[in-house]
Amino acid sequence: MVRIECRWAVCSHVFAVLGPLAVLLTDKRRSQFAREHAVEALNFEVSMLAYALGVVVAAFVSLGLLMTPAFLALLALFAHYVVASTLGARHAARGEAYHYPFTFRLLHAD
Repeated sequence: MVRIECRWAVCSHVFAVLGPLAVLLTDKRRSQFAREHAVEALNFEVSMLAYALGVVVAAFVSLGLLMTPAFLALLALFAHYVVASTLGARHAARGEAYHYPFTFRLLHAD
């Protein structure tokens, strides 16, 4: 595996939504490895956004009764986001595949 492929894959995990999009738009045909990591990272970003929106909507619908649990859930989501993104970047740097837990697989790296 070429080191530049690993760097592109790491960038897709580290730079939130812009990283995976940059990899998909620039390097998708040259590196299947970087594309797979970018698609996985983008699926993770969309999943985390959906979970966070669900928590916020539940807090508002309950008229504030779920504010403390919602705050704790958002903290847990943030912790999961940081840990999972770090693990994804580490696996990418080593040239290994990584699949995020609790992720909707909306895009595929075909």
